[in-house]
Amino acid sequence: MTVQPTLVTRDELYTLVWQSPGTHLAKRFGVSDVALAKICRRLEVPRPPPGWWARMAVGRKAKIVPLPAARPGIPGRIEIRPTSKMTNGLRERIRGTADRFGPISVPDRLTRPHAVIAGWIRDRRERQERAKDEREPGRRSLYSVPDWTGTERRRHRVLHAIFRALERSGAEIRQDDRGRLTAILDGEPIAFELREKLRQVTRPLTADEKRWETWNRSGVRRELEPTGLLQFTISAWTDESVRKIWLESHSRPIGGMLPEIVATFVVLAPVLAERTRQREEAARRWEEERRRADEERQLQREDDNRWRRFLEIAGDWKQSALAREFIATLQTASASMNDQIEGRSIAEWLEWAESRAAAMDATQQGLEQLFSNVGAVRAWTYRGLD
Repeated sequence: MTVQPTLVTRDELYTLVWQSPGTHLAKRFGVSDVALAKICRRLEVPRPPPGWWARMAVGRKAKIVPLPAARPGIPGRIEIRPTSKMTNGLRERIRGTADRFGPISVPDRLTRPHAVIAGWIRDRRERQERAKDEREPGRRSLYSVPDWTGTERRRHRVLHAIFRALERSGAEIRQDDRGRLTAILDGEPIAFELREKLRQVTRPLTADEKRWETWNRSGVRRELEPTGLLQFTISAWTDESVRKIWLESHSRPIGGMLPEIVATFVVLAPVLAERTRQREEAARRWEEERRRADEERQLQREDDNRWRRFLEIAGDWKQSALAREFIATLQTASASMNDQIEGRSIAEWLEWAESRAAAMDATQQGLEQLFSNVGAVRAWTYRGLD
């Protein structure tokens, strides 16, 4: 059965997390318990502490933490979307895929290493040759490049086996400028690394170190030293409870973990690709909504500006009518006046005023011209006045 997205309020989620254990409630929503915990933290919904359900099971009283008032910015509701229709039984699918792969052998010697590894070997060799050509002993010592350690050579052989197995499953192996490795499956890049596990050790300071490190009153120094053991890590983020770190031990070498490692890539890739598709679809919808909102604001601003222009025309018409009424009064009073004022007669001044009043009256141009004037206004016409 496919779990549908669920819209819950903050109060409803608070009630649910105190009514049912998180793992059960997460399955109901179609997400992992880790994802549900993140949602609760986002909404600031308190959850039962560890051991709370065990105390309830034996009839002991357990304190229920009250729901605090929502702070500004905390959403009042949230839509919980199932992680993916492919996440049900993800671990079982990984185990089944690993069984179908069978053992993945690690070569005892790299005669034809993968192109990425061959590039590492070639680069190390070229750097060693450049260091040998350095004539000055001090610089030669500074630029000297050591040979690969036994663990580094074994790392190459293990990576070679992983690369080949992933490529047989349709993956493409890439390395960026910083040396980070990525497997691309179903169009989804999944970053990973294989490195030697280090451990912290404590040793007493030497006599020279005590003399120079007067600030170090502990008398010891903590350092990291190699263990000779390899750790494989998938760096791609996912809230699924899927194993993403494999650390070998002396009793269990990493070679036996390779089928599960490769199977995790194969099973996880379509889940991540679906999540990417959903994220891109959500971004597309958001962009479409933003564009539509911008268009609506543009149209509204344009309509407001046209109305503003219409009112300006109405104001000019009103002033034109007032001016004509005033001109008519002046014409009655000036019937017997023939004086020249600033080089014009009274009649010429009244004729000038009449022409200016007529120019302000948009109705003289006809309604078609009037509304063409209004319709030509755009959203940015009065933007500086908003």
